[in-house]
Amino acid sequence: MRSVRGTWTVLVVLGTSLACGRPATKADCELIVDRTVELTMNEMSNNNREAVERKKTELHTKLQATVLTECVGRRISDKTMACVRSASTVKQLEGCLK
Repeated sequence: MRSVRGTWTVLVVLGTSLACGRPATKADCELIVDRTVELTMNEMSNNNREAVERKKTELHTKLQATVLTECVGRRISDKTMACVRSASTVKQLEGCLK
């Protein structure tokens, strides 16, 4: 499914980012996953709030032991997180993390 692929792409970009700043928290990493799901589903014209929340829960469960754990502690700036929050497309979100 596109949302899973998009999440992996965004998190891989985050994992290779050499951003200055502070260590990423679990909340930061979860926000990146959440925003990726929201934006991907919006781009797929799926604005059903319940479906979006189900997909977030599903991905958090799938990614918890691997990707989210690897994300925590990586360097990330407050500017990057502000960009993640304000991105309106997956492409913009990916740009935030480069």
